[in-house]
Amino acid sequence: PVPGQEPSATSFTIFEDDRTSPSSLEKNEYALVRLDADNTSATINLSASVSGTYPGIPLHRNITFVLHNVAKPLNVTATEKVKQHYDAATRILRVTVPRWNSSAPLSVTVTKQ
Repeated sequence: PVPGQEPSATSFTIFEDDRTSPSSLEKNEYALVRLDADNTSATINLSASVSGTYPGIPLHRNITFVLHNVAKPLNVTATEKVKQHYDAATRILRVTVPRWNSSAPLSVTVTKQ
């Protein structure tokens, strides 16, 4: 969040395949990992989901959200177990989900002070 700017939302999609098959697109053997963030006046809502599949797709993933220029949160909750670290000097919050079961969507809510 940037002081003085309106809350905002953003999303990003990552293409993922087995990194060895040159025909993963033609065979429909790939996954799309979608990341979303919504910064409201009271919370920062983060989410991740995976669609598609390919041989050898990982069931569990380690994902870290890095939030810059944020105040220390009141609370961090998620649909999975998370580890959080806030650095007051840099105003950076790291929220790590060390073992996300990516067959289900992930949701993280950072409650602001």
